[in-house]
Amino acid sequence: MRIIMPILVLLCFFAPRANAQDEWKRGHELYKQGNYKEALVLFEEAVKTHPDWWFSIYLKGKCQFSLNKVKESITSFNEALTLEIPTDQMPVVKYDLARAQMAVNDYLSAIKSFTDLIDLAPSSRKFDLLYNRGQCELQVAKAAEEKKDKEKLISYYSKAIVSFSEAEKYNSKDPRLSVESLFQKAYCQFKIGNTHGTKASLEKCIGDFEQVLQKDKRHEDAHRFLIEVSFQLAKMASEREEAQAYGRTVGYISRYLEIWPNDAKMVNKKGQALQGQKKYADAVTVFKQYIKMQPKDGTGYFSLGSCQMASGDFDGAIESYKKAISNGAGDNQNVYTFAAYSFVQQKNDCFAHDIPLYEKAIEILRQGVKSNPGNGVIKRELDAKQANLQILQDNRRTEQENCRRALENVTSLQKTIAINEERLAANKERHIATPTAELQKAIEEGQAVIKESRTELERELKDLAALRDSAKRCGGAAATDLFGQMEKALQENGIN
Repeated sequence: MRIIMPILVLLCFFAPRANAQDEWKRGHELYKQGNYKEALVLFEEAVKTHPDWWFSIYLKGKCQFSLNKVKESITSFNEALTLEIPTDQMPVVKYDLARAQMAVNDYLSAIKSFTDLIDLAPSSRKFDLLYNRGQCELQVAKAAEEKKDKEKLISYYSKAIVSFSEAEKYNSKDPRLSVESLFQKAYCQFKIGNTHGTKASLEKCIGDFEQVLQKDKRHEDAHRFLIEVSFQLAKMASEREEAQAYGRTVGYISRYLEIWPNDAKMVNKKGQALQGQKKYADAVTVFKQYIKMQPKDGTGYFSLGSCQMASGDFDGAIESYKKAISNGAGDNQNVYTFAAYSFVQQKNDCFAHDIPLYEKAIEILRQGVKSNPGNGVIKRELDAKQANLQILQDNRRTEQENCRRALENVTSLQKTIAINEERLAANKERHIATPTAELQKAIEEGQAVIKESRTELERELKDLAALRDSAKRCGGAAATDLFGQMEKALQENGIN
């Protein structure tokens, strides 16, 4: 996060007192020329000569600060404040003291110094004081955040929001600082929102970041935080509100990409937001754009595959998952389980088609187990797919056996009926020639047997037709090598 610090200039320089020494005069000239090191030597001599004159001590502190001797400058500024300083010069000394305190990260002291200055300074300087005080409060909050002091971090982020909000009431000589004050206020609210972890607390900073972009549409940090917050809110949204929430995120990212179209990471984020919105076809287009920008990013291929899978393009998804593995995403268990899923989702309940799919799914899961030894998720998925494959193979053998038996039964019944019909015809001729009760009974029994056999043949033909139709749906001869015989048997019995 950028920090821009305003600098107050000295309101006026007092002319040296009548009894000031030449050291002070020459030091003053060197100071104005920026020769701080040489000026410091002369000011130190002047202080020895006039230890009770605040101005020499103050300028000594200014030189020390410019030479990065910040702790020494604080001592000098504090020493100057113990002396008699004109009322209108007091804010200048205190301001430089506060800046020095900031420079050594003594933010609590700086906060007090800036607070003391606010009532003393003219309106034209209040923005700078409030802005700097807000920055100090923000730094105290960050330190509390690192120490996981939740109560203190919320307190100081809240105080910073007040300081930045108060600063907005005054004009800044630097328009950048006005924008930065708005941004840092939004940032503090973002931090409070994250700490509370509630939707309402995060929503508060959305408007603040938008306000920053109204003043500076190219404020990149504001864009990025706005996108981050909207992602968080989308993840917190209910199922009914999810699509709309991710849609808002897509809008923020699109606005960002209008300014920085070649930001690959943000293109990737747009794909993720579209995926969250369940606009998988659009997400596929965006992820393909991302991969062109980052062709070696395995996670990009995985994201592309996930959206292709969700949109029903399983072949495309499988190819993307394979590329994800070859480009560094092989430690992601989902690459293997999703690829396996994409294979088996193409099954059509035809053994000749489905068994190879399960075999391919098992192959890639084995690759996953090899690449991720000890991964229980991949191993369990592999075991499940192997069990399913075994069931399919068993069922295929059973179906083949059913086809064979149905053919055998039809053939056997046809032969039995043919034999019984010959026997019946012979008995009828014999009965015509020599009618007897025994022949009449044999005729009746033969007719009953033939009728029963024909009924059974109808059932078998019906079963055979069902098996034939199932095989036909699955490619006929590709499903079973008995398909031709089944067709012939049915046609012989008048069944197409």
